[in-house]
Amino acid sequence: MKNRSGFTIVELLVAIVVIGILSSIAVLAYRGVQDQAVNTKMLSSFDTIEKGLRLYVQEHGEYPNPTDITTPNNTFICIQPSASGWPARDGLTSSQCGIMPGSDVEYSAVVQQELSTVLRKIPDTSDITAILEDVTSRGIYLYYMGGPNAAAGYPQGRIALLYFVRGDQPCGRGNKIANPAGDATVTSCGLILD
Repeated sequence: MKNRSGFTIVELLVAIVVIGILSSIAVLAYRGVQDQAVNTKMLSSFDTIEKGLRLYVQEHGEYPNPTDITTPNNTFICIQPSASGWPARDGLTSSQCGIMPGSDVEYSAVVQQELSTVLRKIPDTSDITAILEDVTSRGIYLYYMGGPNAAAGYPQGRIALLYFVRGDQPCGRGNKIANPAGDATVTSCGLILD
């Protein structure tokens, strides 16, 4: 009898298939863990900003008034750590925190300044980008609801904090807002403050 050394082609193919399956499982598990870590960072930042806004109301009797925005009602106001903006990435310039066709997205230096009076440091969420079809979002938004175009489900004259997270996730804070496209790649969450 001949001594056989090495593997047959079938054994090699089976080994390659098993390695491929294990690699796929590992990549999917890593992505899930990575998305959870990003979402946890967003939730922590959201809690800090919410506490800061509630402290501001205790000290001043009202929420910051974005006097530097022409029409603050129904405008998504970016909460950034500084007026210098964020790094350009994911199709957004340094002055943009979101692209939402049909909605106004602006930065308010007044809100940033007022929030800085109660928070030692405003959290930086510039690295957390959620993309859904033609909408790109990063960070946390302050939303003053009012007028006939108020977001569905939100009462007029109220203030909300909104954020977007990757994947179909439960909202750690606030209510899950259904995406019109039913896309499970992004979850939008909102919390009415007032």
